[in-house]
Amino acid sequence: MDTRSVSRRTRTTRLSPSAASSPSFAEDYLDIDHWPQRWRIEPGDLLPGQRLLDIFKPFLYSLLDQGLSRKTLRLHRDHVCALGGEIIRQLMLIGAIAGAEMAMLDVGIKVTPGSGVAAASEYWRSHDPIPRKRVSQEEQFYESHSTGSIQG
Repeated sequence: MDTRSVSRRTRTTRLSPSAASSPSFAEDYLDIDHWPQRWRIEPGDLLPGQRLLDIFKPFLYSLLDQGLSRKTLRLHRDHVCALGGEIIRQLMLIGAIAGAEMAMLDVGIKVTPGSGVAAASEYWRSHDPIPRKRVSQEEQFYESHSTGSIQG
């Protein structure tokens, strides 16, 4: 008796830009205005959440214009939503550490203000799964102030 397993590959097809951006799909895909409410841990998280949403929307629009499949678009959208929630969570953790530092100072424990926040930030940066290109301050300045011309 032949007991071979057959592996099936699913093929993701690219949609034409007009198919991926049909009004009903685009409306569903970009129905993300509720995300800051979903991410919030306390009412003060709504403003940072709204700012994140302002950053994420152009990215999601650009994905929509690339003609990717609906499944791929939804997957990327869901990952962006998870990223926003994680950013808000880490902001809350840094705030909690800062509050603990202030409480320790209030009761007379010798602690350098900001040392716990700095240590936590450094830990999160050093354990970031996405490698970052180290850029000098001069390069950052020129990248953010470039006019696109050779003469600056």
